[in-house]
Amino acid sequence: AALELIEHASACTPGRLALVLKLADTHCRFTLDNNEFSYVATGNHYLTNVAGLFFVATMLPELKHAAEWQDIGLRELLREIELQILPDGADWESSTGYHKFVTEMLLVCLILADKNGVDVAEGHRVRLRKMLEYLKAVIRPDGGMPLIGDCDGSQFLPIVHRDADDVRYMLDLAAVVCKEDEFKTGDECSPEVLWLYGKEGIDTFDAMAVKGQVSNAFQNAGSYVLRHEDLYLLLNANDVGLKGRGSHSHNDALSIEVSVFGRAFVVDPGSYVYNLDREARHRFRSTAYHSTLMIDDQEQNAIDVDAPFVSSNDARPRLLEWRTGDTTDTVSAEHYGYAPLVHRRTVELVKAGRFWNVTDDVAGDGRHEFCFSFHLAPGLEVERLDATTALITDPEKGSLVISCDIPARSEVREAGFSSHYGKLEPSQIIRWVVTAEPPLSVRWLLVPMALGERLDTRLAHVRKLTHNKP
Repeated sequence: AALELIEHASACTPGRLALVLKLADTHCRFTLDNNEFSYVATGNHYLTNVAGLFFVATMLPELKHAAEWQDIGLRELLREIELQILPDGADWESSTGYHKFVTEMLLVCLILADKNGVDVAEGHRVRLRKMLEYLKAVIRPDGGMPLIGDCDGSQFLPIVHRDADDVRYMLDLAAVVCKEDEFKTGDECSPEVLWLYGKEGIDTFDAMAVKGQVSNAFQNAGSYVLRHEDLYLLLNANDVGLKGRGSHSHNDALSIEVSVFGRAFVVDPGSYVYNLDREARHRFRSTAYHSTLMIDDQEQNAIDVDAPFVSSNDARPRLLEWRTGDTTDTVSAEHYGYAPLVHRRTVELVKAGRFWNVTDDVAGDGRHEFCFSFHLAPGLEVERLDATTALITDPEKGSLVISCDIPARSEVREAGFSSHYGKLEPSQIIRWVVTAEPPLSVRWLLVPMALGERLDTRLAHVRKLTHNKP
């Protein structure tokens, strides 16, 4: 109905225009009376309330209370930036999807403020810049964003429809807004730049160069990215968010995402849906659906199918080591979701050899079942070579070899991947299961293999570098 009113108002007749203004006025009044502020914890919902107020009031100064609503919207936006955004720039809901949504909201409001002479203090601009830096740091070489935690694909200003894992358009805008090529992700400019900045924005973008990226750590966010050339691995060590209250987090402590040859191989599955299918909701946020270790079929944090936005905060991941160098980059973290057992995962990127060492250590006692899962991106072929090794292949790109150093029972299970809310693609999970008594140490090799490269030759070279026996 609102769209029809706006279409009819295009003729700008006074009566039609008044109807549109009344619609906007009624909407703002409703938002004020029903806002989602909470003294316990605010999130992206309250931000949309106040961002909407600021946006409408700034665009329609003819409204009777426009000046008041603009002041309220801007004041609350800036207040929430300080509360909801962690010092390293990540949103505090432990969700890259909602980090993307909140960043877009704040970026669009900043653009609107600048175009209308509304002052925004430098400190708040710096905080928004950190949010953009976090986005740039975690995107894969193919431009996709790992879908850590929940995502519903929301956009604040949907000039072009974007899947939840697409953030390149926002970074293109950031490059123009900040006039910094650090944010440029490619040579093709997104149409959002043209719509908001015209030809001048395109010219500014075209004059910038694309910069390479390096390994990066965000301890507040719990995101650790190991990069070299086209190699990309993200280790996730975040907690449940909202200061331990949770809501949009998943059971993904110490999970990894892996990309090589410009193609994702190991991925976070996304969210798919919320209340429309609670069984699917439960599955997509479960430990078993993420590329990490599950012990005795237990969840890292207690979750229930009938409480789709509630979880405990048992895992509490903790960084142990972060180190980068010319030849290797290393990250190590542990979590306590299986207490009294403790799971530690250490990832080492060996740059010259172009592979990763991943070591899983479990401390504790008793006999337990350990299940190591790798959730694969859609469209990949899986071949189990023996009890320790699997070959994951994209026929047009290359392969990723996943190999462990102990015999285990391996299996491939059908699964799902969702790049956007309500969207579902078939994928697979490869699992290795072993029953043992801690202390347990399992070492994995993740080895990219180019098209035409011999498997035995490639693995022999890697094992020589790692001092393994053939």
